Amino acid sequence: MESEQDVLKTYLLEIRQTPLLTAAEERGLALRIREGDEVAYQDLIRANLRFVVNIVKRYRRSGISLMDLIDEGNVGLCRAARKYNPDLGLRFTSYAIWWIRNSLAIYLAKHGGVFAIPVKKVSLLYQIEKLHTNLYARHQRSPSPDELARELEISVQEVNDLSAANKSYISLENFLNVEDGSRVSSLLSSSALSPVEKHFSLLAFREHVERKLVKLKDRERRAIWIYFGMDGSEPTQTFSELGKDLGVSREGARLLFHRAISKLKKIFREEGSLWEM
Repeated sequence: MESEQDVLKTYLLEIRQTPLLTAAEERGLALRIREGDEVAYQDLIRANLRFVVNIVKRYRRSGISLMDLIDEGNVGLCRAARKYNPDLGLRFTSYAIWWIRNSLAIYLAKHGGVFAIPVKKVSLLYQIEKLHTNLYARHQRSPSPDELARELEISVQEVNDLSAANKSYISLENFLNVEDGSRVSSLLSSSALSPVEKHFSLLAFREHVERKLVKLKDRERRAIWIYFGMDGSEPTQTFSELGKDLGVSREGARLLFHRAISKLKKIFREEGSLWEM
C-alpha cells in the first residue's frame, strides 16, 4: 500500500496541473454555477485545491493526518463554490477561506485537534449582530450592551470588546481611503449579503489587514493599533493621548501615526486590493 506521503505527493502533482483562474474566469464560472452548470462547479473547485492545501499546512501540528485535513478543507471549498456570489466584489479565495476554516474547525473539534482561529468568538459575534437586529426591530431602538449580554448570557465586556473590534477595522479602512470597488464597508451594507456572508467578509478583511500591519515597524504598528482601538478598547481620540500611550510627545505621536498610515497605503497599493489573498 502507498504511504500517506506517496499519496500526498501524487495529489499535489495532480492539482498543480490546473492553472489558477483570473478574476474574469472566476466570475464566468460563478455565473455558470448559478445557472446550474456542474462542469463550471467542478472547474472552480479544481482550480482552488492548492489554496486549500496552503490553508491546511498551518494546522500540521494538530496530530491529524494531513490528507484527512485536506479532505475536510475541500468540503468547505465545495460549500463556498455553491454559495459564492461574484457580484459582491470579493475574489473567490477571500470568500472561501472562512468556509474552509469552518469545516476544519468542526472536524478538529470532533477529533481533539488544535485550531488556531477562535471559532467560538466568530459564532458569538454573529449571535450579537443577529440579536441586535432582532431587538432593534422589536423595540425600535438600539439595544444596550447590558441587554445583549443578558440575552446571550455573556459578560458586558465581551459584547463591548467584540463589537468595538469590528468598528475599528471599518474606521481604518475609511482612513486609508482605499477606492478599488471592494470596500468592506460597502459590502457589509449590501442587502445582497446574508448575515453569515457579511460576518465572514469582515473577518477575512480583518485578517488581511493584520497581515499587512505585520510589515510595519513595531512602534508604527502599535500606533495604528492604539489609535483605532483594534484590540477592542476605546479608540484614542487625540495625538496627545496616543503620545502618552507610546511614551512620546504629541507631535512625535502625530508624525509616527501618519508615517504608519502612509506606509500602509503604499503596501496596499503595491500588493493589490484589500481582498487579494
